[in-house]
Amino acid sequence: MTVLLLLATFAAFMLFDYAVNKGKKPAVAPVFNPKTETDPATGEFVAGFLTPEGVRYHPGHGWLARERKNVARVGVDEFAAALAGNIDKIELPKPGTWSPA
Repeated sequence: MTVLLLLATFAAFMLFDYAVNKGKKPAVAPVFNPKTETDPATGEFVAGFLTPEGVRYHPGHGWLARERKNVARVGVDEFAAALAGNIDKIELPKPGTWSPA
C-alpha cells in the first residue's frame, strides 16, 4: 500500500510539473570559454600547492601543456618539484626511440 501511495505521489507531481511548464523551453546560459595562453606559472592553489591551469594532469604529479601542433611542454607540480629537489642533469631519449624505465 505504501508503494502505491508513493507512486501516486510521484505521478501527481509529474502531472503538476507538466501542466505548469507546458510549452516552456529550459533557459540555457551561454558558455564563455576564452582561449588564453597557457602559462604554468599561473594557476590556483589546491591543498597548499600551485596547480597550473589549462594543462592535462597525470596522477604522478606531472602535467602536459600543448604549445602548438607537435610541440608540448612537460612539467611537474610543486609537490613533485619539492620531492625531487635540485636537479643537476636530465637525459632524454632521442626522438623516435623507446626508453624503458
